[in-house]
Amino acid sequence: MIYIGIDPGLTGAIAVLWAENQVADMPTTVAGKGVVKREVNGVLLADMLRPFCGTPGNVWVVLERTSAMPGQGVASMFSMGVSRGVVLGVLGALGVPFIDVAPQTWKAHFRLLGADKDASRTLALRRFPELAGYLARKGDHNRAEALLLAVYGLDTANKTW
Repeated sequence: MIYIGIDPGLTGAIAVLWAENQVADMPTTVAGKGVVKREVNGVLLADMLRPFCGTPGNVWVVLERTSAMPGQGVASMFSMGVSRGVVLGVLGALGVPFIDVAPQTWKAHFRLLGADKDASRTLALRRFPELAGYLARKGDHNRAEALLLAVYGLDTANKTW
């Protein structure tokens, strides 16, 4: 079984737990005329996921559920919604089953509730020392969270799916 964790959003990441564990930043592209803005690149995302989607029932995606947060601006909420929509569209087009997991749920599983983002990175480094080069910077917490989402899927597959 292949478990894929997706931390959606422009600074999100995708992690694959399989024969060789992998993690990568969410593919984005620059869009718009006159105003430079980034958006999730659905074509590149599909290209990244397609190699793991050959056998039905062989892959499960754990997608972090996103929602508005207090104090978050309208533009950033809209951007997150668009990014999530692209991810959902790609998963649907590829026919990949997924579960939607609230951050509070998977973070509680790892005892990370209330912890700062670096705690996720520290835990991921302990569990995946071979990926230390991908988790070296404080800004790599989204990669760490994608890895932990995939581990959450592995840990809970028989219980919640």
